[in-house]
Amino acid sequence: PGPGRVRISGPDPLDARTDSLLMIAGGSGITPCYQVANEILRNPNDPTRLCIIYANKTESDILMRSDLDKLNSSGRIHVIYTVDIKPDDPSWTHYIGFVD
Repeated sequence: PGPGRVRISGPDPLDARTDSLLMIAGGSGITPCYQVANEILRNPNDPTRLCIIYANKTESDILMRSDLDKLNSSGRIHVIYTVDIKPDDPSWTHYIGFVD
């Protein structure tokens, strides 16, 4: 719908303007979030900020990690990682636990 515009379809459709979005994904569900993030960044006049909570079972299950980290460095996209199983790597600084 355009920069800052959100359209939600369903029984009670909604067209709204916003400057921030939250998306929650697990596993391969990150794909549509990644596409939205890239679309936001493609337009320098789009003021939208996006936060993605991305959950996986283990750290090695995180898809497109380097691409997501690049999005994170944009200043407009914030990716939060969480895993169900605590990584053995003591440098893990992200979240541990289920998203419910």
